[in-house]
Amino acid sequence: MIIVVDNCRCTKKDNSNFNFNNLVKYLNDNKYKHCVVKTHSQFNKCMEKNKVTGLILTGSPHFINQDSFKDFSINLYAINTLIKKVPILGICYGAQLINILNGGKIYHMKKNIKGDFNVNITKNNTIFNIDLKKNEKINCAFNFYDQIKTIPDNYKIISSFNHINKKYISGFSNEDEKIYGLLFHPETHTRTHKILDNFMGLCN
Repeated sequence: MIIVVDNCRCTKKDNSNFNFNNLVKYLNDNKYKHCVVKTHSQFNKCMEKNKVTGLILTGSPHFINQDSFKDFSINLYAINTLIKKVPILGICYGAQLINILNGGKIYHMKKNIKGDFNVNITKNNTIFNIDLKKNEKINCAFNFYDQIKTIPDNYKIISSFNHINKKYISGFSNEDEKIYGLLFHPETHTRTHKILDNFMGLCN
C-alpha cells in the first residue's frame, strides 16, 4: 500500500487539482494500491489496516512560507513515521518540504516558473534509471515559486535544468534512506511516468 499525502487542498473546480488527479490516475491505471490522506487520523488508519510500502508527498498550489506548521505537519508526521522503513518521494511542494525539514534552503521567487523544460540528469540513481542516449535530456513539467537553493548535507543533487540563463536544482536524493525529491511533476506527462515506475519498483 502506498500512502499519498494530499497537499493540494484544492476544490474540484480548482485547476491546481490537475497534477494530483494525474497522480491518482497513474496509480489506478497501474493497479497500485494506495490511500490518500490529509490528516493524522487518516494516516494512522491507513497504517493500521495495511502493509505500507511507500510514501508520496504531493505538490500544492501553496507556498512553503504561506503555510503554518499545522498545514504541513501531516508531512512531517508521515516522514518521521516511515523514514528508513519505506521509499519516500516528494513532488514539487513535497520535495521542498523534504528539503527544508532536513536542513536545506529554499528561496521564494516573485514570479513562478511554469512550463516544460529539459532536465539534465546529473547523478546516476534509481529513479532516473531511464533509457536515454548520451547527453540526452528529459522534458519535464514545472510550476513553482519556491526555488531549491541548497540541499541537506547527506543528500545529492541528481538533476537540474536551465531557465533564462540560470541553473536550477530540479532533483535530489538520499539513496541510503531511499528519499527522493523532484521539483517537477513526473505525473503530468506519460513520457515521465518511467520515473514513477522506478520509484514504485523500489516500493514493491
